[in-house]
Amino acid sequence: MRDIRAYYASENLPASLVGCLLTVVATMLTTATSVLTIVATLVLTTGCADEVDTDKYFLSDEYLKLGTTNLSIEGGGSTQTIAVGANCTWTATASADWLTLSPAQGNGNATITLSAQANSSIAADRNATITVKTAGGLQRVIHVHQAKSNETLTFNASELTFAAGGETKSLVIESNATWEIRGVEEWFTLSQTSGQGNATINITAVGNSSENERSAILTVSGATTSGHVTIMQEGRSTNLTASATSLAYEAVGGQQTLRLEGTASWTATASATWLTMDKISGQGTYDLLISCEANTQQSAREATITISYGALSKRQTITVTVSQQAAVLPVLTMPASVTIGRDQMTVSSTVTSPFAVTERGFVWSATNSTPTKSDHSISVTAATAAFEGTISGLDSGTTYYVRAYATSAVGTSYSEVLTIATSGGKPGENDNPIPNI
Repeated sequence: MRDIRAYYASENLPASLVGCLLTVVATMLTTATSVLTIVATLVLTTGCADEVDTDKYFLSDEYLKLGTTNLSIEGGGSTQTIAVGANCTWTATASADWLTLSPAQGNGNATITLSAQANSSIAADRNATITVKTAGGLQRVIHVHQAKSNETLTFNASELTFAAGGETKSLVIESNATWEIRGVEEWFTLSQTSGQGNATINITAVGNSSENERSAILTVSGATTSGHVTIMQEGRSTNLTASATSLAYEAVGGQQTLRLEGTASWTATASATWLTMDKISGQGTYDLLISCEANTQQSAREATITISYGALSKRQTITVTVSQQAAVLPVLTMPASVTIGRDQMTVSSTVTSPFAVTERGFVWSATNSTPTKSDHSISVTAATAAFEGTISGLDSGTTYYVRAYATSAVGTSYSEVLTIATSGGKPGENDNPIPNI
């Protein structure tokens, strides 16, 4: 027994096996079984294969070696290869159904392709083993570790646009986690607002009675990630036309009507302050009253009125060009002589003006051939276009230059010059022979 104990020690067997080996050997010494066979039998029957290199205790000529004993796989799954070195037949098995082996058996050297499915868990890693065995009992074990998967959350579209009349469209969610949808508004519904994994969500939008498009943003939240989907709906179709694209006003101004016809909402703006409208916004058909102020400048002017209508995001415009004539000064006829004396005369004229005449009369001078109000003048009140006035305090036998004048909002204008002389010689019966009496 001491020799056997010494042999066990020379074989570097673990101390935990020595006791049971001695007991078994004592009962088997009467047989012809070799010590090595006894040791191998004990190792296999006592479940101590992890502590002992069993290969050296088999008398078989089988050989089996693998290229690795540990494999690490990403959570999304992958394919890896395992090199098998053998001189015999062998079989390979996996302890988990998320691992597949090809081939699963062979004879001699070979390469096994290992395919690992994606880890469905985003919370925990997982482990498995691959065992390769020979017919004679040799086996090798590979430990496989797979990491947890990263969370995925994707959609088939980042934006869904619905017709104005309403319709149903699908949002496809691909995920490996639980998710929830927020941001639903009253004008559309979802067939599902929460779930786990892949799903198809039916989104139904009701009809949009407004001409303006509307939108909402759906937020899809997973455990660690989120995404957004924009929901848009077109506005109802509308139209608008205007009765004219140009308007012309006289210098005195006035009012004209521009008829708008259609179903769209609209706004009206003028590019000049001398144009005003009785309404700057409305809906559908309307007779827009446009007022133009008087143009007191002696030059024509133009402006535009812009009618904007339709959906805010697809605004359309109608442009109306407005022109206004230049202002003109009053026009007067050359004064005509009514009566003439030694120191006075009565003259008349006629004025025409598109603007109201605020002042009219006559100017004169004995030295200035084109007299103005800065010389001598008299103003005349008249209710008609024709007017006359008496100029007094003149020198007898003197030539005078006389013009009619009129003033309006545009300015003051003068007639042509009347050249006329007072009478001379002895005073007549109607003249005052004594000055200053």
